[in-house]
Amino acid sequence: MKARPAGSLGEALRAVIYARCSTDHQDTSIATQTTEATRYIESKGWIVANVFTDEALSRAEYVKRPALYAMLNAAERGEFDVIVMRDVDRLGGDTNRNGVILSDLIDRGIRIDEYLTQNTVRLDNAISKFFAVAKNFAAEIEREKTSQRTHEALRVKAARGLNVGGRCFGYENRRVFEGEKHVATEYVIDAQQAEVVRLIFALFIKGLGNRAIAKELNAREIPAPHAGKRGTGSWSPSVVWGMVRNERYRGILIYGKTKKGYRIGTKVRTRREDHEVQRAERPDLRIISEATWADAQARIAAKTKPWHGRRGPKPQNLATGLAVCTCGGGIKVGTRKNGTKPQKIYHCGYHHDRGEAVCPHALRRPVEEIDERLLSWIETNLLQERIVERVLAEVRRRIGARSASNSAEIRALDEQLAKLRREIGNLSEAIAMAKGTLPTLVEKLAARQAEATKLTARLEILKTAPDALATECKRLEDDALERIRDLRGVLRRNPERAREALEALLVDKLQFIPVDTPAGKRYEVVGRLAIGGLLRLPAGSRLIASPGGFEPPLAT
Repeated sequence: MKARPAGSLGEALRAVIYARCSTDHQDTSIATQTTEATRYIESKGWIVANVFTDEALSRAEYVKRPALYAMLNAAERGEFDVIVMRDVDRLGGDTNRNGVILSDLIDRGIRIDEYLTQNTVRLDNAISKFFAVAKNFAAEIEREKTSQRTHEALRVKAARGLNVGGRCFGYENRRVFEGEKHVATEYVIDAQQAEVVRLIFALFIKGLGNRAIAKELNAREIPAPHAGKRGTGSWSPSVVWGMVRNERYRGILIYGKTKKGYRIGTKVRTRREDHEVQRAERPDLRIISEATWADAQARIAAKTKPWHGRRGPKPQNLATGLAVCTCGGGIKVGTRKNGTKPQKIYHCGYHHDRGEAVCPHALRRPVEEIDERLLSWIETNLLQERIVERVLAEVRRRIGARSASNSAEIRALDEQLAKLRREIGNLSEAIAMAKGTLPTLVEKLAARQAEATKLTARLEILKTAPDALATECKRLEDDALERIRDLRGVLRRNPERAREALEALLVDKLQFIPVDTPAGKRYEVVGRLAIGGLLRLPAGSRLIASPGGFEPPLAT
């Protein structure tokens, strides 16, 4: 269904609200924006069709904005007619990206209103486009200035040895007040956590590896550092590795090793030059001695291998990176002896890295056996022409439905184009006879000619799309069936291709569940697959093979 043109007679317009704020403490909170937008919609006599909110997200972030993309997808499906927001800054602070988003929405017939100024965003001529760009440009400049001011203030605090944000295991954050005003946050050594830090350094210097130390801490049930939503509640080798390299424990606070930037619409971090890094000595915050620090760094230097530009080998096994244990840990590949020969096995990464206190499942099963079962299930249940034909039948049905809805739009566009051509003819005649103010007439003529060009292009697309889609569907069907016949052999011959195929099929990660069977303890593999991913079908044409998981489950 397409969005109705704003102002359609006889029906209330369907309005949605888009609200975004960067922090939970802004005056323009999500609640405030939603309340004010609702009041504006009600004053217009519209109905609230939906509310989309992105909370605690920077105006420069465009990739990790689920509500924004949900709204854009709803606009493409024609689910509403108007977007109401505080101002267009809510969309983001990037001039170029905002312009693209606004243009796409307006081209779909979506009206965009700012309740703060009661302004309707327009991009129908050069002047309105200039003002829209200028407003976005001002917002982007303000964002950059805010970032600069924040960095300068934090550098001053860091130079004084103050806490400039965040928590660090071994310390507690204590707020400092002058009267009722919060002026700073100080680090104070947490005696209990400090003892854990000293234990970690002692075990490391003694020769224990990061994994062994993590297992020891988990076995002793020592509380792990908090990591917000990312935390797992247990010690990991990576946490230990970061702690034995943290200079804060020797009484040196470091600020500004990395800086924030934005690439391809999302936040990134890059390293600063050494001279830009702020260092401050705080002997009162020292938890370990200089001798302990020197011993730990000597061991790090001895065990650290030079980095040659690779973060790790590319996964070679079918389930690596695509499966998790019931504890939430990733399924990894290790080796064990099978007689005198080494054998690859799947096992729980948390059990291996963090110990039995975190995951009690010590089950290890041969990689070759599980991969074979997975491939056999895919071949038997998915790589069949009847399944492909069902998917393609749904694609053809949707093409037919789209063609039917296009017919109504074509008639409406034909009428609009005929009206525009009459107006263009009248304006041309008026210019020829020099009636009215000539610059005004020329501007009106140019605007209508531009609109007529857009309508003509849209009509050409709508009139040719059904034939093109039908042809593409036939080509897709032939290609899909050929790929199915080919994949049966390729999955066996090429492990890398088999893994790519499984990754394309998966809706979410596979679950490796330890179960008891007559033959002993085995993994039951459960997951959801979508055939459309493998066949590269158009969006929305996915056929879920098994909503409840593999049927029957694989015990291997």
